[in-house]
Amino acid sequence: MNDNSTNSPERMLLLGKRLKECRKAAGFTQPKLVEMIESLPENNGKIRSDKHISAIERGERALSIEYATLIAKVLHIRSEYLLGYDDFPTRADKAHARWDKMGKKYIYIENLIKDMGYIKTYASDIRYKTIDICSVDTDKDIEERIAFAKEYMDLGELDIILEDTIGRKIHIKSNEMNRIYEDIEFMIKCRIEREFNDPSRYIYAEDTKGTFDKMRNE
Repeated sequence: MNDNSTNSPERMLLLGKRLKECRKAAGFTQPKLVEMIESLPENNGKIRSDKHISAIERGERALSIEYATLIAKVLHIRSEYLLGYDDFPTRADKAHARWDKMGKKYIYIENLIKDMGYIKTYASDIRYKTIDICSVDTDKDIEERIAFAKEYMDLGELDIILEDTIGRKIHIKSNEMNRIYEDIEFMIKCRIEREFNDPSRYIYAEDTKGTFDKMRNE
């Protein structure tokens, strides 16, 4: 999102729309959502109102971080999505988007490596699982994290062996591929930015006005 103001009308409308869509997708009415929020231990016995939920969904009230966290827990979505920080409703959505983006980077790098004469002689996936656990997580939270890891985080890490034209071989892993991509990206940005900072690359309207007038009169 471009607008970082928590209470701007545009942002409030977006967050309200996201909340409504996620609530309906979960099959909850506004009163049922409030009931579920009030039942959470993290709610600390606070009384909640479906009118409050309705006002948020209409974009008339701001959504606080505290309330977004509780709502996200009930709806099994990410609070960051509800708050408009990114566009990934669930952890799975974010993980898949990350790996899709990374996969495209690797394809670009592999094509460049191939064009330079290096041959990929071996490729495989190194399997691993990642579970993020913090001190406030309950046993149920941890069980959900483990179930998520089993289903979504068993993802491949690129692991290849390259051979050059004289038969030498090297082992390249994901972190090294990432550094290669970052180096290429950095050099491209530096090269293009240098051109943008070159005054001779620009022709301003006042410099060409006389030329265009002359061309029209000929």
